[in-house]
Amino acid sequence: MGGDILPCAAKARYSGGQTKGRIAHAAISAEPQQGQAHVEADFVIIGGGSAGCVLANRLSADPRNQVILVEAGGKGQSFLLSMPAGFGVTANAPGHSWHYSGPPEPAINGRQMLLPRGKGLGGSSLINGMLYLRGHRQDYDGWRDLGNESWGYDDVLPFFQRAMHAEHVHGEADARGGPLWISDVPHDPLSDAFVASAALCGIEPVSDFNQGNHRGAGYFRMNTRNGVRMSTARAYLQPARSRPNLRVMSSAQVLRLLIEGGRVTGVEVVVEKP
Repeated sequence: MGGDILPCAAKARYSGGQTKGRIAHAAISAEPQQGQAHVEADFVIIGGGSAGCVLANRLSADPRNQVILVEAGGKGQSFLLSMPAGFGVTANAPGHSWHYSGPPEPAINGRQMLLPRGKGLGGSSLINGMLYLRGHRQDYDGWRDLGNESWGYDDVLPFFQRAMHAEHVHGEADARGGPLWISDVPHDPLSDAFVASAALCGIEPVSDFNQGNHRGAGYFRMNTRNGVRMSTARAYLQPARSRPNLRVMSSAQVLRLLIEGGRVTGVEVVVEKP
């Protein structure tokens, strides 16, 4: 799941419900049922994916905010998730992925294409290929020129820089000190030969594709640190887990929004017990 934020009109409360087998019904609402334990929160974030983990960190950084993060998937703890090469397994099998598939495609004889989407704290950053690639300068400038104010490349660059910690600085677009570690891929003779052969064809070598221009051949950079996947759960959520004003609920599937007087005041969830 992603990260839809629910700022509650009143204080939100998490109410533990009755357990049946391994499933427990619970509610995060303004009015818990009588006799149920509850905690108050100012914000409920639905989905602990790539965006949800960032929101949980940023909102709970203010100790005045009581924050609850609700994620349908698990805790995202597996050596296959931490090991970069594991994405070949986790992205193609159920468990850490919602395992969606597209409609039958006539061009491939009616087969359905697998559409991996992460399921667990960290979302798709748990199972993706970890390539760090921002997008081309012209894309952002094009959005700005269409009337989307503050979406030009120079407008969004400071936010990329705030988020990143470059293992090695390649240019002015890099920065250090952010929570998201960006590592360089070790060079190897075969890849070096590929880049050199591209140069013979007029495709210039590029040391980094994140400096605003993607034209060329070179090595990608990766969201890893010391050989371990740097998901948003590791980069943003893990440093915030000790905060007393942040509560994280995993294996908690949201069923519906609770609406009172035309305003959303909470959510109803089903929690899978360990």
